[in-house]
Amino acid sequence: IIGRADAAVLLPAQPLVIIGEDRHPDWSLNRLQPVVAPAAHVYELENIGLSGHCCLWRDDRFIRLESYLSHVAEQEAQNGHWKVPSPERLTRVVTEPVIPAFSAGYGCYGHYIVDDLPRLGLIRKTVGDAYFRHLKIIMPVDTPKWALDLLKVFFDIDESRILFFDRVKDFWMLRHVIVSEYLHRTYIVNPFMREFYRSYVPSQGEPWRKIFLSRRAWERNKTHQRVFEQQEWFEAEAQRRGFEVVAPETLSISDQLRLMCETSVQICEHGSAQHASLYSEF
Repeated sequence: IIGRADAAVLLPAQPLVIIGEDRHPDWSLNRLQPVVAPAAHVYELENIGLSGHCCLWRDDRFIRLESYLSHVAEQEAQNGHWKVPSPERLTRVVTEPVIPAFSAGYGCYGHYIVDDLPRLGLIRKTVGDAYFRHLKIIMPVDTPKWALDLLKVFFDIDESRILFFDRVKDFWMLRHVIVSEYLHRTYIVNPFMREFYRSYVPSQGEPWRKIFLSRRAWERNKTHQRVFEQQEWFEAEAQRRGFEVVAPETLSISDQLRLMCETSVQICEHGSAQHASLYSEF
C-alpha cells in the first residue's frame, strides 16, 4: 500500500424524492442517516497478469477490487469469457511501471467519469505529479474518443503515453503496476471524488441555467435497451416549460464542465448524461 483516500463518515444529505418506483430504496435510505464511505487504497504490485475487462491476476487468482465493476469482470472470468494470462498465453511482458486505467465500464461515459478517472486522480496524488507524468497507462484498443479527450483534459495524457490493450486477444504480464481501489462501494462515495472534480470546476458563482440533456440524436437506431416511447413529447414539454435542450455529445469536455457549473436544474432520461453532474460544485 503506497497511499489512500481515508474513510469518512458522511452526514445525512438533502432527502432524495423519487417520483414513481424506487428500485433501490437502500440507496435512498443512505441519504437519511450517517454512513461510512470506505477508504480507497493505492497499491504497488509486481508480476501481475492482465486479461479481458482489466482482470488483474496474481498467478491464477483474480484480484478483487471491491466494487460493482470489479465484480462484473470477475463474474465474466468465472463464466469463461476471460482467461488467466498463463505463460503459454502471454502476448506481451511490460517491464516499465504502468497504470491500468480502465474497467469493465470503460465504454460508458458515466462509468468512466465515476469509476475510472477519480482512481487515476488518487494515483497521481499518491505518487506525485512529476512521477505520474512519466508513467504509461493501459487502455483498450477500442477506447472511445471521448475517453481519450477526458484523459487529455484531466491529466494531459496523450496517445504517446498509452499502451493499447486488445481485451479479446491479449494476455499481458505487468512487472510493475500501480492500481487504485474504486472510490465508492454500492455508490457510497469517498469524499476524494469531490476533491478531485472540484479542482477542475471553473468559478461561475450561483448557477442559473435550466437544462434538458437530450439522448435523442445518438440513439436513433436503438431497438431494445431503454427505449423511451414518449421521448419527443418529453423533450417538447421541457422546452415548453422553459428548459434549454442540450445535446452534450456535441460539446467539448471543457464546455461540458462549464455547462454543469452553470446549471441549477437538470433533467434527462436516466443515463450517462446525468452522471456529468459530478462536474458541478453544487
